[in-house]
Order: sequence, then C-alpha cells, then structure tokens
Amino acid sequence: MKFKILQKPSKVQARLGKIITPNGNIKTPTFVGVATNASLKGAVSSGDARDAGAQVVLSNTYHLYVRDQVLAIKKGGGLARFMGWNGPTMTDSGGYQVFSLGDRLKDGVGKFANYDRADKVIRKPRKALMKITEQGAEFRSHLNGMLMKLTPESSMTIQENIGADIIFAFDHPTSPVANIDYTREAMERTHRWAIRCLKKHSKKTGQGSEQALFGIVQGGPHQELREKSAQFIASLDFPGYGIGGSYHRINKSDRFKELDWIIPHLPNTKPRHFLGIGGIEDIIVAVFQGCDTFDCVMPTREGRHGRIYVWNPKGDIEVYFNKQQKQLISGKQIKKEIPSNFYSVANVTNKKFRYNNNLINPSDPQSPTYSYLYHLFRTNEMLGQRLATLNNLNFYFSLMRQLREFIKKN
Repeated sequence: MKFKILQKPSKVQARLGKIITPNGNIKTPTFVGVATNASLKGAVSSGDARDAGAQVVLSNTYHLYVRDQVLAIKKGGGLARFMGWNGPTMTDSGGYQVFSLGDRLKDGVGKFANYDRADKVIRKPRKALMKITEQGAEFRSHLNGMLMKLTPESSMTIQENIGADIIFAFDHPTSPVANIDYTREAMERTHRWAIRCLKKHSKKTGQGSEQALFGIVQGGPHQELREKSAQFIASLDFPGYGIGGSYHRINKSDRFKELDWIIPHLPNTKPRHFLGIGGIEDIIVAVFQGCDTFDCVMPTREGRHGRIYVWNPKGDIEVYFNKQQKQLISGKQIKKEIPSNFYSVANVTNKKFRYNNNLINPSDPQSPTYSYLYHLFRTNEMLGQRLATLNNLNFYFSLMRQLREFIKKN
C-alpha cells in the first residue's frame, strides 16, 4: 500500500490524497461502506454500493469469525472476490467487540458519553460478556453461547485469511467513563498487542496480495494518554494509523478535541482512519483536522429504520464549510453549534409523509417519493429499506466528493 498527498491547504490539516492498494485506488478523504458480514445491510449489493460512490468497504472480523465463515471466504478467493466487490477492502480487528461486549455493558455507556441536563453521564450498566487478559479476550458467542477467544495473533490470522487490503491491529478500547488508571492499563495493553500483531503479521494473504496493517491509537478522553499512545504507535512505523476509543462530549459542538492531541504526533505522510465515526458534522470537523477515511454503520442502519438524509434546497453547504474552517483556523474549539441547515434527516415512517408526493432527491427523476417510501415501510416491504439505504449511501458519498472538491479549491 502507498499513500500520496495530492494537495494540502496551508491553513488547515485537511489533505487531498490517494491510497494505492493492490486492488485499486482510494481517493481521500472518503467514507468506507460497512459490509459487516461481507454484505452491506439493507439489501444493497456490491454493484449498488459502487454506483452510489463507494470506493472501499469494511467487514467485521468478529462477526465473520463467530459465524465460522472465515475459511469459506478464504476458499472463495478472499473478501473482495467472495462478495463480488471490485475494489479495495478493509477488516477491523475485533477490538471494538472487545469493548462492546465488555466495558460498554459494564459501564453502561457507548464510545460517546451522553450527559443529562445536570451534566451527569447517562448510564445503564449491565453484566459484561467479555473477559480481558494479557493474552487476549475471552467471550461467549452471542449466537450460540460457545466459549471463544480472540488474541492479537488469532486476529491477524483471521484477517489474513479474510484477505482484505487494509487490516487493523487488535486493541483494547475503553469507555469514556473509565478512570484514567484503567484507561492507561488498557492503552499500554493495546501497545503490547500492537507489537504482537506486527510480529505475527505476514504481510501476504493467501491470495498473494500484500496487506497493510494499521496500528490503533487509544487513550480515551485523556490528553496525556492520547499523546503518549499516538507517539508510541507512530514509533512502530505502521503504514497507516487508526484512531479509536471513546470520547467525552458534553454537547454536540464540543467535537473531538482528542484529535488536536493525536494528529500532531502521527506522520503526515501516512493515512489516518477514524474508526466508527459517521455523524455528518463529525466527519466534516475530522476532515479539517486531518483524518482521511471513516467507517460507520449510520447510513445503512438509519436507512433500515426509515430515516433518510436529504439535502435542504435552502441550505448552503459552502457557507457551512467556510464557518467550520474559520473556527478551526482560529485554533479555538467550536464554541456553539453551527446550524446544520444544508441537510436534514427525515423519518419517512411518520404519518406526515403519507401524502407527500415530492421526490426524495429532486435532481433524480428516478427517485422515490416520500409517500411511496412511507407506504413501503408501513407495509414492511424490503424495497423500502433498500431504497432508503441507497439514498443515505448516495448522500454520504456525495458529501465526501464535495469535501474533496473544497480541499482541491484550497
């Protein structure tokens, strides 16, 4: 894998780039389509994803492993050939599932800490289903209760058998409410696991293509730990870097101060992937701060539940970008929420759309109407989920094209 920076504006960290893989090039910044089980949810085919603008897709190591599909994918020629995808692929390491089945349940909070009006974290603790040791993670399958393990070495083996172009080191994320001592312990374990992943990684898949192994920065919402983790992971000379873990956010306008601590310590010459980030404003701010690729289930998950992203005809995306740029150039955190007036999210299962015969996308004569989508969801037709998901993917990839154009124009 190679990474080329094609253009970088002088006043912000954003950059226009190209990731060159054995199975095709990726124009950055871009959004990565999430194909959890070697399939994008919402009955979206690989061809559909490509037509919508996807350049690269990511599958989930944990889910393919617990479903015992890894050997079938290897025998099928690797992930891309197996799912009929003509382009680059990624796999995560299974580290997020370590968090999802462990600290996320134990602490009762996700990767973002949500606050009530009294600025107290909203938590719903449950029993953890994952045990973490220095060796790795031990858990019971959520499908059949079978006792299973993931270690840095087994994660590498699984990902090499799946055969993606870009893979990630096995890590130990923590929740945003974990105390600093536990977060430091998990971060240091992530560092030791990163060394084990590098030692185990063969660089060659069963299909003979070279794989790029990305290291992952952890440290939670603690500046000292984030800076230390970024420095350590950068010292291991991975070909690219993932930014993972948890984040404090008292309000939506307080976005990713952690990136201010991390980015200066990562090499400018290598790609940066922001793991599990899919909020529209989150992506925009992170692009300005120097992130290149993003993955998240939001566009497909929202589509399956009837929530669609639409451009507002009276909104101005350029005005929004310019306001964001002004805030970030000043070196100050965004102090107040900038109205997201260039887009909105509509829930087409709402009765108010029953007789709305406007096109979802007025520029596309083949676009369904709000009324038709309302009908499809109310009658439980699979086509409703498919059309809504395709709309959202088109929206996300259109957003990324516009971001690349803004960087190109400096």
